Amino acid sequence: METGKEEQRGVVRFLTAEGGRQKPHRHMSAVYGEHSVSYSRVLEWHKRFREGRLSLQDDARPGQAHRAISPTVNAETDGLIRGNRRITVEELRRLMGISHCSVHSLRRNT
Repeated sequence: METGKEEQRGVVRFLTAEGGRQKPHRHMSAVYGEHSVSYSRVLEWHKRFREGRLSLQDDARPGQAHRAISPTVNAETDGLIRGNRRITVEELRRLMGISHCSVHSLRRNT
């Protein structure tokens, strides 16, 4: 039975809310078998839920890439290029506040 991380985190949250001194990993290993998340991950999430966490999502990490490509950014970039055909990638990057690679990605998608 292959499942996603969030589903298994939901099980950890349920077992944590159920209370007691149970070991959530033992229950999860019985159900998910080799597809169960690691013992250390279960303990980590068990601790987070005991401390009051509700979300099953990963925390955002510093430096994690954000998607800069959106219809709005794409339209803005297109407008800048149409307004000045000699605009450089560096100028677009600076004006739009996006990375050099994102500028290239935008141009490939138009």
